[in-house]
Amino acid sequence: MSSTNNGGTVDRVRLNLRVSKSVKRAYESAVAEKYGRKRPYTGTELERELRFALNDGTVHELYDAIEDLADVFGKAPAKKNNLSAPSDESAVVSYRIAEPVRNGIMSLASNADCSNPGEFIERIMQSYAVGESVEERLIELTDRIKQATEHEFNDELSAIEKRTKAIAAELEDAGSFTLDVFNSAIQAVPKISPSDYTREKYLPLVLDELDATWHPHNPKLFTTDDVPPEEDRDPRNKPYLLMDTADKRLAIKTDRFADNSRCYTVSDAVDALPKQPQHKTARKLMREIGETDGFTYVKGSERRSGDADVLMVDRKAVMNSAEHEALQRVVEIDGESADGSTNPAEKMDTDGTQWVKEVAESLPEDISEIENATAIIKNKIVCATVENHDALSRDEFNECFEAVTDKQVAQVRQHDAYPALEPASPGAKGGGDAGETTIQQPESGIEEQSTAMNSADMARTDGGQPKES
Repeated sequence: MSSTNNGGTVDRVRLNLRVSKSVKRAYESAVAEKYGRKRPYTGTELERELRFALNDGTVHELYDAIEDLADVFGKAPAKKNNLSAPSDESAVVSYRIAEPVRNGIMSLASNADCSNPGEFIERIMQSYAVGESVEERLIELTDRIKQATEHEFNDELSAIEKRTKAIAAELEDAGSFTLDVFNSAIQAVPKISPSDYTREKYLPLVLDELDATWHPHNPKLFTTDDVPPEEDRDPRNKPYLLMDTADKRLAIKTDRFADNSRCYTVSDAVDALPKQPQHKTARKLMREIGETDGFTYVKGSERRSGDADVLMVDRKAVMNSAEHEALQRVVEIDGESADGSTNPAEKMDTDGTQWVKEVAESLPEDISEIENATAIIKNKIVCATVENHDALSRDEFNECFEAVTDKQVAQVRQHDAYPALEPASPGAKGGGDAGETTIQQPESGIEEQSTAMNSADMARTDGGQPKES
């Protein structure tokens, strides 16, 4: 009898070897339990087992590959059953198998620790009957690999959780904290140190652990205060470290929508993000935005005047597009909706800008006549928006001070409660906001002077130079 195998003809012959009658019965029962009947599976199953014993075929190659993988994880050796040789009467195994396999077994058995080939076959059939077939051994091996990898993964996960809790414990009494304070908290935890990787890895986890978030008005600050949900905050104030690509695009779209100039350049897009990325990063984001409804990216070479790449906007198309729901929400909250229906005064107490009224009402009546009025307003903004500001170090307070934007100062000046006096004449108490400014940091209810700095430097603390993304 012959069969076709991989395009060729293979002669199949009867095995015709004697084994224990009880082993044969147990083997055939295992085959019948697996397939529902004995024939023709008794011969094919045994042939597969014999091929494996001969180190032949794809099953053996697969087993070797999985075993090599298991060695990487330091797998425990497989348990082996000590099978005793049965002493009952024998029976002939006459299943048909490939002739080369039978010949190989006859040769192998003579060199193995067996008195005859029948005993060799009997051991293989007995192993199959007790659940040690090639298939079962493969399953057992892959299970051990799975357990080893899960153990290592769980160990690593446990380490991350422990470090997250340790960092959070360093910060839990702060209320609000800057990135420098976060770095110090990392430094206090064994086996990790501040780096781009650890900040990106642990900052989101620690914020979740503390139930904290980024400050609505200060991209350098994180807080446990009650603040509006993220979708109600200006995306341009979200810390760059927490931004994904969609956040960066939304920040630039928001900035472009609010910009009334026709020439919104790559430099403008760079300035829209808290940490100024490389120009090539901003240009890529602008191109992607230009493929959405209402926005058009125009290369400098395609413009009649000027050589800078620009991002154009059709505000009506943007406001009518389902593609820009997040931007539309930000625009409406900011009082810039196309129909003008949003009244900033009506939303003063619901969108996180209560501090504007608080700051405006706290200013002295002669603020417009006071030298360095802008610095005083910025100082008041920090006190109104930063929780536990009186517990900040001088450097931390200065960092928050520098992060106050011109837009925030303008919000205070435009509020009804702002003392709208005539600008001081030249020479009167310094004649305006120009020149040296002095930060005043409250401490124990008393305002004390801090480091003097130039007001022109406050507008941009990074010198306006693009940084690495």
